[in-house]
Order: sequence, then C-alpha cells, then structure tokens
Amino acid sequence: MTAQHPESVPEGLQEGQPEALLASAAAERESAEALAGVLEDIAAHGVPALDDCVPAAEAHEAMWARVTSGAGRVA
Repeated sequence: MTAQHPESVPEGLQEGQPEALLASAAAERESAEALAGVLEDIAAHGVPALDDCVPAAEAHEAMWARVTSGAGRVA
C-alpha cells in the first residue's frame, strides 16, 4: 500500500474517504506550490510597483466575466 494508492480502506475510514483525502491533499499541495511560486518571485524580483498591480475587485470582475461568458469551456 502506498500513500497515493491505498489497497484497502484503512481502519477508522469509510469507503471513498481515502480517495477524498488524497484529492484534498493534492489540491492543498497545488495551492501551496502556487503560493511558494509567488513568494519566490517576490524574493527574486521584489514587490511589484503599485502601478503594475490590478485591484482585487477589478481582477474578480474580469474573472467573473470570463466564467459567465463561457470562454474557455472544453465541453
């Protein structure tokens, strides 16, 4: 049995829970790696100038517009 692919349901867990935990761990790892990348970029290049930044509300509106327009849909 490996951490990524349990062969049987470990004691104290129900069917499906190991897979859900592994999926959650993968998502957390991806998020942590993205944050680490941002911090590494700041360490290497410094904090971006305020004029180069996009306000959070503007970024949110642009993202929401993309989501609601259907752009980027695969199926």
